Amino acid sequence: MKYLILMLFGVIVLASIFPMYSLGLTTQVTHKLDVKIYSPFDFYLNKTLYSPGTYYISNSTKPLNVTFVSPVYMNSGTRFIYLGMKINGTLVRNESVIIYPNLNYTVTKLTIQSIYVKQYFVSINSEYPIPIHSGWYNSSYTIPIPRDYYYYIDLYDRVVISSIHVNGTAVQSIFVNSPLNVSVQFTSQFYLNFSSGIMGYLNGSLMKLYSNWYNNYTNITIPRYIYLSTGVRYYTYGNFIGSTIVRSPMNLSDIQIEQVYLTFIRPVLGYNGSSIINYTSGWYNRSMEIDIPLYIYINNTTRIITEGDSIGYLYVADPFTINDTQHIQRLINLPYNVEVEYQDTFFSTRSIWIFNGTTVFVPHQIIYLTNVTRVYLPPPVVELL
Repeated sequence: MKYLILMLFGVIVLASIFPMYSLGLTTQVTHKLDVKIYSPFDFYLNKTLYSPGTYYISNSTKPLNVTFVSPVYMNSGTRFIYLGMKINGTLVRNESVIIYPNLNYTVTKLTIQSIYVKQYFVSINSEYPIPIHSGWYNSSYTIPIPRDYYYYIDLYDRVVISSIHVNGTAVQSIFVNSPLNVSVQFTSQFYLNFSSGIMGYLNGSLMKLYSNWYNNYTNITIPRYIYLSTGVRYYTYGNFIGSTIVRSPMNLSDIQIEQVYLTFIRPVLGYNGSSIINYTSGWYNRSMEIDIPLYIYINNTTRIITEGDSIGYLYVADPFTINDTQHIQRLINLPYNVEVEYQDTFFSTRSIWIFNGTTVFVPHQIIYLTNVTRVYLPPPVVELL
């Protein structure tokens, strides 16, 4: 048996580190002890059991062995735990002490009071392991609820605490003021892996959906088209289009493109890369480029000319209107440099692009090739249909 020797107010106190029953020590004592002992529960004085109460020991010439009992059970759900004793106000954290009279005084006066704390048994009922456990808790203690605690069943399946009931009532915290029966409820969560963030509906609310954990029975809806306005929408394609209820992990390899509506007053030919496209009103991918050049050559003698305010490279960013007009032009090649009249303008040329359905006039003229050679042109009309 090991002991802790204390000097309290000039009194030698042997305090056992463990509960003790006998010291096995004899001392010739000539001075007296005058001790007041108070305990709310049974205790031992010199190995004799005493009931709860206040006791006075006067003129004792022998050492006093005081031992307090712990734990003290009131019932299956309530008990008291011994914390220590106060000797003349000084706390000693031992269940048992042996007190000897101080040889410097005729009478040594001491007051000994036991200190207990009430505890209640809290039963924790949980289907999955959690950081709190069934056991005895001090009265008025608040057991912390692990709000962000997750238990992983596997890499893509886990549970999270959804609610806690104490004696059948839902609570936000566990306050110990009586024996408690605590029931912990869980919500299953599954990992949904999105190849990229996409717009969709989560339980009816439009938002950006990313790879993450989603509660069991969550409604996920990814329509083919999501209209943000009359001129902006999202177009989705991939392995999942539609609505589903989350009941297991999922991989969603969808691709989503933002599109805007372009209004063409009339169809317009242009380029998409090296291909000629007939552009009409419709939905076009945001950030794409539309090339409507001034001229589009069909062959060596036919081309299309564009007139309007949307000529060149157009970067699709927002809805807009294209009010371009296109016309077919034909190339007329002349054998000589001759004077012609086209659209009320006279000029000399060997070739000319004219609009389809229009007329170019070649007036009567003589063209001198050399000093001795000339070409006579009568006044015919060249017409291209």
